[in-house]
Amino acid sequence: MRDLVIKKLRVLIVSLIHTSFTFPRGLCDIVIWFIGGRESTLIIRLFSKKFGHFLMNTESFLIDLEARIEGRKVIYFLDKLPYDNNQIKEVWAEIITVEPYGRMIAWLWLSKWSSKIEVISYPVTWSQSGLLLDKEFGDTNFYRAVKQKPNYWEDLNLDSNRPLITITVRHSSYQAAALSGSLQSWRDNDLSVVNNVVDSLDADGFQVVLANYISDPSVKKELSKKLLIQDFSLVQQARLFESSVLVLCGATGVDWIPVMQGRPAVLYNWQLGTSFPSVIIRSKSIVVPQRVFNISSDRFLTLKEYSQLLQHIEIKYSIDRLEETVQLATGVRTVHPNAKEILDAVGRLRKWILDDSEIEPKAISDSWKGYPRVWNHMNRPWVAFDKSKLRSYLQYQ
Repeated sequence: MRDLVIKKLRVLIVSLIHTSFTFPRGLCDIVIWFIGGRESTLIIRLFSKKFGHFLMNTESFLIDLEARIEGRKVIYFLDKLPYDNNQIKEVWAEIITVEPYGRMIAWLWLSKWSSKIEVISYPVTWSQSGLLLDKEFGDTNFYRAVKQKPNYWEDLNLDSNRPLITITVRHSSYQAAALSGSLQSWRDNDLSVVNNVVDSLDADGFQVVLANYISDPSVKKELSKKLLIQDFSLVQQARLFESSVLVLCGATGVDWIPVMQGRPAVLYNWQLGTSFPSVIIRSKSIVVPQRVFNISSDRFLTLKEYSQLLQHIEIKYSIDRLEETVQLATGVRTVHPNAKEILDAVGRLRKWILDDSEIEPKAISDSWKGYPRVWNHMNRPWVAFDKSKLRSYLQYQ
């Protein structure tokens, strides 16, 4: 706890120092803007507090703005909280100039008084996110930016004799140095389950590679020796995903790269609800969701019950996910899927990639029926739930 507090204080102090240096530059910008005739200006606040939002919100904004920026000065800036992952900022810097928050304070104040300045901020709407489906990955802004990085084209020195499966592992330790409130450790992957999955795939002849960076050395030590860990850069991670036969996505921010790339994926331990973003999944994928266990009735919730619970907490607590406080209040706890469920989904996805008839369209549409109608944008014919729990999910019918 003491180390965490020290880290957060350090980040806060650095942020304040940085703001004190950049704020005067913003005042100079305003003076120049007035002298230059008060050009119509569009200011975009990039939600940079968390990696996934910094990646996907920025991509969605850039697509949505393509038809809106003609003849206007456009300024992008970071959320006032410390941004997560300098590497993604460097990627975006290849195609847009991203200003620090301190430089924008004066602009934001002036926007309240001038009709010449429009400010657009988080959140991104579902319709904006859906625009991603209209673009091939090669046409996305992220790909246009990342391919300009020289190390995107470097050899990753992997075993070319074994098919590659890339895995992401979500662990809350990466947020410990940021002022991000709850670390949401309830979303973390069960490392013992991950290890069992990795060992089994390795025995089946696959090379399994960890894509995302794990900052905590103690966590790395807990991972299987069969898992290749090389601390790949963000740019190298994009190449890894693109080279994989399929990706195991552990519900962490970097998952949006293979999602945008249209890589076949097993989405394991994903949390359902309005924050489950199937609206932008492009390729055949199987969801192995995080389970929800009702303590009083001593059983797992069906998909319909899970959805009803999410609707209830959205109304009562104005939240779309099962934070630990909400779990306590509603008498449930989340449970990570086991290795067999994940491996079954991997086997099923491999067959589905080769044969469209492996999963019948009706089975897919039926598995979505538990979602409320207000979430009907979630229904995607290329995203199925794992077979092992499909029957229990359909008990509501």
